Amino acid sequence: MVQPKKRVTILDIAKAVGVTDGTVSRALSNDPRVRPETRERVTEAARALGYRPNLAARYFKQGQTRTLGVILESGYWFFYNPYFGRLVAGLADAARENDRRLTFFFPEIEPAADHNPAHDVVRPRGLDEVFDGRVDGAVMFAGRKLSPETLRELAEAPVPVVLANTNLPVPGFFQLVSGAGQRAKAAALALLDQGHRKIGMVALYTDTPYEWACLKGLQEAHDARSLDFLASQIVALDHWDNLNPEAITAALDKLLAQGVTGIIFSDAGQAVLGQELLKARGVRVPHDLSLLAFGPLPPVARLQQPAVTLFNADLIGAGRELYAMMKEAGEQKEPRSFEIQWSLSEGGTLAPPKRA
Repeated sequence: MVQPKKRVTILDIAKAVGVTDGTVSRALSNDPRVRPETRERVTEAARALGYRPNLAARYFKQGQTRTLGVILESGYWFFYNPYFGRLVAGLADAARENDRRLTFFFPEIEPAADHNPAHDVVRPRGLDEVFDGRVDGAVMFAGRKLSPETLRELAEAPVPVVLANTNLPVPGFFQLVSGAGQRAKAAALALLDQGHRKIGMVALYTDTPYEWACLKGLQEAHDARSLDFLASQIVALDHWDNLNPEAITAALDKLLAQGVTGIIFSDAGQAVLGQELLKARGVRVPHDLSLLAFGPLPPVARLQQPAVTLFNADLIGAGRELYAMMKEAGEQKEPRSFEIQWSLSEGGTLAPPKRA
């Protein structure tokens, strides 16, 4: 087995050059007190030995780690979800520009017997690092409702903590709000204004702030047009995999049985799968049924005809806004919320309802 190479330290360089470790440290940091010829010998020895500076130790001396914690409470699937991937890409890009790096903390999860993630027992990791100085701040991605104990703990943290992807605002925190309720309302209005009077929605999981936010948005849309809305017209999936064909089929069965003429999907991938399942039943989109979804659209689905009509948002920009709020929190500014703005994009699955 290949043994790991021993890390070259300042002491190794000092021994090679015949000076003290303090002289080496000053030479490598361009201290003017070090004579040019000594600095040259030290840098040449460092290059020859393959020395890499210990940035963690250097930053520790400066009272900072240059590291931001990203606390996840959703598990490893977070990284293949295109919505979260774009948020993290924006956050990471803004952090890199400010010489910060990200460290991810995954939770311990005991899956629920009913396969509904909202019922899992979740123990977030990374809170210890927030409190003992191993990170300069943290972003917590939260989909579930955070307990009062966790919120109190985060509020008392010695470093700034920003909440990301809250579906319902949490008082007292800098936070990136998903905009789930507003986009559900906008999608419903888009269908209502085409003449649809019975609209259904495929949500994600039951008993979650996301479902509650969507339900509120759909109700507000119907109220705005003086129309009735039944809670049964939003169908949540009781399965962790929101692209599970059986779960999507069951949701479609429930909605079609209610006579809906338009369906809103929580995820563009769901809409693509749903459209194919509908085609197999002989349902023509949008002639028989209109579909709307929330982006981003998987690249492979861009060839699907008709293309799904989407609500899209600048998620990378929203991720960068997360970092901006982290900086403001570190400067002890007044907490604020930033809600992701969603807008209707072109597509071919939205049309007036078929007339009998």
